[in-house]
This record gives sequence, C-alpha cells and structure tokens, in this order.
Amino acid sequence: MSSPEKPPWASMSDKAKGEWVEVVFMAKVGALGLSISKPHGDNEQFDFIVCDRAGKPVRVQVKSAWTQTSLGYRIQHRRFGDGRPLGYDVLVAYIPPLDAWYVIPVSELPHSYITHLWPHSRRPSRSKWEPYRNAWHILSGDPDDDTRSLGLTIHAAADDGKSSKLP
Repeated sequence: MSSPEKPPWASMSDKAKGEWVEVVFMAKVGALGLSISKPHGDNEQFDFIVCDRAGKPVRVQVKSAWTQTSLGYRIQHRRFGDGRPLGYDVLVAYIPPLDAWYVIPVSELPHSYITHLWPHSRRPSRSKWEPYRNAWHILSGDPDDDTRSLGLTIHAAADDGKSSKLP
C-alpha cells in the first residue's frame, strides 16, 4: 500500500520555508519593476523596504502559511494593542500551496497577533481579507499594478537533500 505523496515543502524547516518565501516575494516585486532592499541581518522589525513608484519607502513584513486548519490559514504577526506603531507599514502574507498573496496595510490588521485567511470562502466573515489578495498597488502606489496581468507564475520544488552530491 503506497502512502500519498508528501508536498515538496514537507521536509523543509520553518526557516528554509521563510527564506524561500522571501525569494519568491523579491521576484514578484521585481516583476512589478519596483526597487527592493533587504536590511543586513535580522535586527529590524521588517523584512524589506520597497520603494513605491514615487520613490517613497514602504517597510514590509513577509509571512507565510503552509497548511489550512479548521480556522483557515493562520498568519502570525505582531500588533501592539496599546497604540504603539509597528515597525512595518505593510504585511505581505503568502499561502504557497494556493499561490495566494495578500498585501495588507498595517492600519487594517486586527489588534490580535493572528490573522486567519480563507481564500475562496464566500462567507463574509471569512472573506474580509480578499480585497487585499494580489493588492500589489498598495506597495507600488499605482492602482493598475496587479501581477495577474503580468503573466507571472512562480513554481517551485524542494529537494529532500538525499540525492545531493554536495558536501
């Protein structure tokens, strides 16, 4: 009896998944023709600075969710309930199994530490984040920016490392 095939990311560590998502994000932003920078190290409260079309820097935090739970796809992020500003302006959430991107301004995030995404849900309580799906115009400042019109699709595979000849 054969077991169902595991998804390519099943053997990846959480750190490797996060790094992979950051690379895919850079490709998406590059396809829009926007300037992107990554701070050295991990001491900042954001992952990237993206310059919009007017040259204004936007601090971006990138997160991902890989499996759906009974509560949807769970994105953990920081949110201060006491009015202190976060260290980023936009949260970009990616669901790799669905190739679904959400570009959400911090001002729209709930005061909790977790946001649940429900791609394709028709229930209003679950689909409140759908207006932010592929909302790349939030980063670029150009309402016409939308990767659906770029014809860009990212496909990926993971290697379990067992067949590698590298040390």
